[in-house]
Amino acid sequence: MDNILRLDEKQVQIYESVNEFHAAGLSNREIAKTLRISRSNVGKYIGGDFMALCQKQFRSGMNIYHDYIVKSLKAGMSRKDLYNNLVAKGFKGKQSGAYDYMNKLVAHYGIEIAIYRSSSTDAIQKRKQIEEYDYVTRSDMFNFLWMNKPLSPNHREYIFSINPQIYELAVYSAQTRPSSRR
Repeated sequence: MDNILRLDEKQVQIYESVNEFHAAGLSNREIAKTLRISRSNVGKYIGGDFMALCQKQFRSGMNIYHDYIVKSLKAGMSRKDLYNNLVAKGFKGKQSGAYDYMNKLVAHYGIEIAIYRSSSTDAIQKRKQIEEYDYVTRSDMFNFLWMNKPLSPNHREYIFSINPQIYELAVYSAQTRPSSRR
């Protein structure tokens, strides 16, 4: 299944079209003209190895680290830490090139990456667990009380139930706010 994920859709379409036209009896020149590819490419696709021709290519000196990079990014390792580990393993490329390669892999595999510089894998896992809960931030409360920003009904009910003073303050601030109607 991993190989299916690594296929380049455009290459697959070209491969199938070339072989379809060839089976229909078209010449290499006619196939090349129809698909707008070179005749040498037509010859390459006719009877060529499907996986070798259609596999997505990430051309980089980092190809030898591909599996390690994907595994580390999926585990939540930051790109900076991953780059430092690759340098320790012998990678001689520049950081910008490594980040470009990692970004292509992130986009291709749909990996959720660590965006904070000092994020460890444990911290990322804990943050993911916290995101599962619905919570009200302190700034949400202040914006509600002083800036008249709306809160969800569940958040309002929760805040008012645990702290009746906030309810009184909200009622007082609503009464003392100047009316926008004239």
